[in-house]
Amino acid sequence: MSPPPVPLSPALPAARWQVRLLGELSLQDGQRTLTRLPSRAAAALLARLALWPERAHAREELVELLWPGVALDVGRNRLRQTLSVLKQLLEAGGGTVILTERQHLRAAPGAFACDALQFEADCRAGRFEAARALYRGELLPGFYDDWVDDERMRLAALAEALPEARLAAPVPTGPAPLPAPWTPALPLYLTPAFGMAAARERLRQALRRQRLVSIVGPGGSGKTRLAVEGARELAEAGGDWPGWLLFVPMVQCFDAAQLVDRLLITLQLDSHAAEPLEQVRQALAGRTTLLVLDNLEQVAQPAAELVTELLATLPTLRIVTTTRQVLGVDGEQLLAVEPLPLPAAGDSAEQMVANPAVALFVDRARERRSDFHLNPQNAAAIGELVRLLEGHPLAIELAAARVRSTPPTQWVQLLDSARTQVALGRASSDTLALLARAGPRGAADTRHASMLQVIAWSWRLLDDGQRSLLAALAVFDGGCDAAAARAVAEPEASPARVQQTLDELVASSLIVMHEAPGDAARPPRFTPYEAVREYAAAQFDDAQRTAWRSRHRQWLCHLPTLDGPTPDLARLRHELPNLLLALASAVHDVQAAEAWAIVWAHRAALTDLTLPATGLATLEAALQATPEPALRLLGHAVLAAHGFEAGLHVAALAHADAALALIGTPAQVAQAPELPADLVDQRPEPLPAWAVGWALRVRMRVGQPMAEDDAWLLAALQSAEAVKADSLHARLLGLQASLIMRNRNDHAGAEPLRRRVLALWTGSGNRLRANEGRIALAINLGFQRRVAEQLVLLGEVEAEARALGQSRLLCFTLSVRGYCLGDLRRHAEALQAFHACLEEAVKALAWRELFYGLWNLPRALAHLRQPERAATVMGFAQAFFAERFGVLGPEDTREARRTRWLIALQIGWPATEAAWRAGAAMSLTQVLALALSKG
Repeated sequence: MSPPPVPLSPALPAARWQVRLLGELSLQDGQRTLTRLPSRAAAALLARLALWPERAHAREELVELLWPGVALDVGRNRLRQTLSVLKQLLEAGGGTVILTERQHLRAAPGAFACDALQFEADCRAGRFEAARALYRGELLPGFYDDWVDDERMRLAALAEALPEARLAAPVPTGPAPLPAPWTPALPLYLTPAFGMAAARERLRQALRRQRLVSIVGPGGSGKTRLAVEGARELAEAGGDWPGWLLFVPMVQCFDAAQLVDRLLITLQLDSHAAEPLEQVRQALAGRTTLLVLDNLEQVAQPAAELVTELLATLPTLRIVTTTRQVLGVDGEQLLAVEPLPLPAAGDSAEQMVANPAVALFVDRARERRSDFHLNPQNAAAIGELVRLLEGHPLAIELAAARVRSTPPTQWVQLLDSARTQVALGRASSDTLALLARAGPRGAADTRHASMLQVIAWSWRLLDDGQRSLLAALAVFDGGCDAAAARAVAEPEASPARVQQTLDELVASSLIVMHEAPGDAARPPRFTPYEAVREYAAAQFDDAQRTAWRSRHRQWLCHLPTLDGPTPDLARLRHELPNLLLALASAVHDVQAAEAWAIVWAHRAALTDLTLPATGLATLEAALQATPEPALRLLGHAVLAAHGFEAGLHVAALAHADAALALIGTPAQVAQAPELPADLVDQRPEPLPAWAVGWALRVRMRVGQPMAEDDAWLLAALQSAEAVKADSLHARLLGLQASLIMRNRNDHAGAEPLRRRVLALWTGSGNRLRANEGRIALAINLGFQRRVAEQLVLLGEVEAEARALGQSRLLCFTLSVRGYCLGDLRRHAEALQAFHACLEEAVKALAWRELFYGLWNLPRALAHLRQPERAATVMGFAQAFFAERFGVLGPEDTREARRTRWLIALQIGWPATEAAWRAGAAMSLTQVLALALSKG
């Protein structure tokens, strides 16, 4: 039998062992007083069990806390040894003090009474004299473990908030006493804040204008810290704020009564009075007060009513609230917490040093690994990581907290994978759970213990309609407008109802609204935070997510019907991530035909865009999964055209040949399979002729011989003309004109065809194609040395391309303009045009247009007496074209000879050839730096 527990100190309850951790480490059991334990680990383990006696402590968690970073098997062995020694010491008198289980440890009931726990209980019960007596110093002096620091900081803040001891005196009348000024009333932070200076100034300015400021933002975005730092800054400014500052945490409040109770506790008033709210009003009456009400989203409606009443009756009161949910009170000034500024892709380590998001990650990572620092080797991964985390402060902190086991490169892989999984319907919250914090900080505020808990807290505050719409938004990549959200989430709902739900989700800080800059006519887009997207998708079953993905693809097919004759290229560029995602989801859901339906619906606009490598890979997979001959024909033609633009000339030619092989012979063009009836749209075009046109264009561009009266081309022309498919007819005539110019060098003979093509496209009302016709005619005029006419036409093309967002055509036009200016011997102006072409081409990832900018630039450089630079750039351009696009055409070959000869006149043939070879060995990054140099 163990001796019965006895109260050794009247300040602590009866227990087997009374444990003192404040100001010292000591234990008493009525017979012994221990001030030393066998090891530092034993002391830390004892403190852990005494501070949380009701908790089951996971062995793996204890290993990480006591021996951070140690191998798990080594840590388990150390824990067994430490536990054995501690049990022998504490259980020497008989009885069990520590209960051991396979996976957990826990304190036996009645084993420990801890001064730190009793101190906190006295503080919260208003027993301030008893609390002061217990707090004899900081927690566990001399221990600097992370979890000890966290708990030490929290208890120190409670001690500093204790009111000063008062002499016995008659109970005063009048307003109830307030706590001391801001220093004891505001939480203390031991870590530096990053990127908050501008927000603090906005808060200061808002408080000058308004009596109610609500700091709104998603969970973990830094709302509380901003409120505290802003209030502290007011106090430190002295005369700027002569009043009182009170901080009231409301996180555990769920109704109006609890809100008022929390105010009474903070103001040290009687919580059992008949009129509690009247007590609050009397305590604050006549005093200039700033009241910070923290975490109100779970009780937004009662909080709105309370705030309204207090402001209406207390004219000298100002209130700052922090909330994920807008209160909606008259006079409420919203101050949205923005994500931390992010580094640009490609920034160097030196450029990233001052970036707030990167600085936050590095600072918190150094808390876990003292040797961690930003360097050229990890800078790119850290930059990508904070971008994937969208500059969210808590997410960055949580990722940094695991830097010992999960370095930035691995985080990037995990987050990329999670995003892909959500996009394809394999939703999971595993990555959100990994973004977690262990230890007392996580236990003290479970809402912020992990990103999973952060979002779960907000999710519980939504109704079913809000949850459904939010989860449906997860099928979009890059967000959507209200009409798209309705089409996917709830087609039967009214637009007003969907708009209202979106507004509510914005007010709940779960999605963000983005207005199109400089385009008031374009509707705003709504985008869920990526972590919210991941969580929401995981809350619904596969059947519901599959239905949303199907509607998403249907919406994309329907989108072009909203256009007039000219496709909305700017909108499609915005929706390109959605289009790529829809193609991938069609393959994933074994609905490859729907991928081709999307491509066919957008064919008019996709002519002006280059699909990225991921899109081409998805279409290759869709082609492999497509058995229908007509859809396979479409697939080969699309992959031929877009593969060539992406610089994959070998694969593009293979697809072009495969498309013609599916048809058979030119005589069979009219009998080849057509598209299914449900894919035929408002611009009917015969698929076989359309496919032949793109296949022949690729064949011509890779240098294969072809006559202007090629049988395939004539058959396609006849088919398009028979059904009056004017746009297709014009494209085929343009191909014929190109062949005349290439084969016969007969530019004057091709001009009538060019003008006919322009007339057809102009008559169709399609401004994109009409502009394509203008640039083709301008090139024709240039070959005829009609430079003045060419320049006028080029000016029209450039203006229209900028207005329509034709990035590739704009690049090409700038290159042609530079060449034209060179013909006029205006070489400095030509150089500027080529530089503009290259800069636009890099932004648009327009590889063929990038080639022409590099190919034509050396002519201007040579005339400007920069021959070595000219030869180097042209050597690279020739190798670049051969690798990506095949054989140079005759005109380009002649251009190479003329430019090489001009360079050789200045530096001789050996130096010319050496610079040419050096350019061919360069990387694209190196040659662009050389080409764009102002020297």
